[in-house]
Amino acid sequence: MLLWCNRNWKFFTRQVEASYDGPHLGDEGVTLDFVTELIEHFRSQHRLHRKYVYSILLQIIPLLRSLPTLVDVPVAKGQHITVRPSICHRSESWLQCKYSDL
Repeated sequence: MLLWCNRNWKFFTRQVEASYDGPHLGDEGVTLDFVTELIEHFRSQHRLHRKYVYSILLQIIPLLRSLPTLVDVPVAKGQHITVRPSICHRSESWLQCKYSDL
């Protein structure tokens, strides 16, 4: 399996190394248990195995392509919403997980 990355071809194996200690994505796909384990794994400053990242991306691309790029969100008068920036740096993922708990 090939994936274009940083202007170089890199090979992504389908095998997960025995040393990988993070959550494993099963045949049922992304489940609540997987996401919970993944959040804890990120809080420990670990990475998700590239096989699982690639698998999730392949599954989510058709969904994202079918959705509009902008969505109107109705907000009642006197109410407000909080908009958080996207995660643009790996060290910010821990902070994003902390926001999710609030």
